[in-house]
Amino acid sequence: MYRIVAPVGTDVERALTQASYIAGLPDAASSIEVTIVHSYADEDEAENPMDDSLPPEESDAVVEVQSHLEDRGIEVEKQEIYSPVDKGIMEAARDLEAEQVVIAGRKRSPVGKALFGSTTQSVLLQSEIPVVVTGMAE
Repeated sequence: MYRIVAPVGTDVERALTQASYIAGLPDAASSIEVTIVHSYADEDEAENPMDDSLPPEESDAVVEVQSHLEDRGIEVEKQEIYSPVDKGIMEAARDLEAEQVVIAGRKRSPVGKALFGSTTQSVLLQSEIPVVVTGMAE
């Protein structure tokens, strides 16, 4: 099996771009396992805090990604990660012996497009495995 780590924040639209990319890979249902990782302290939550009564694995974005992938026959697991987020993503990828990380990009201003978000950039620079950065749906 080809193992993918998909770090998911709280933005459903961004998370679904990750899920669509993964589901579109060749033989996804028979050859891919996905671990959705979600942090208690990621950038999205600093701007848009979640309802404290819900654990991260029950956030709307995580639920939507899990449902999208499972509906397409892809095996899904969930894992919580903790701050700092970039290090948590990389630790999860190493611990799971993942072959790829699929992370969502975000819309940026023209100046902001020169750099990825700090978490995305850090994962790209630290990773020893391929990292795919999905775009935003139009």
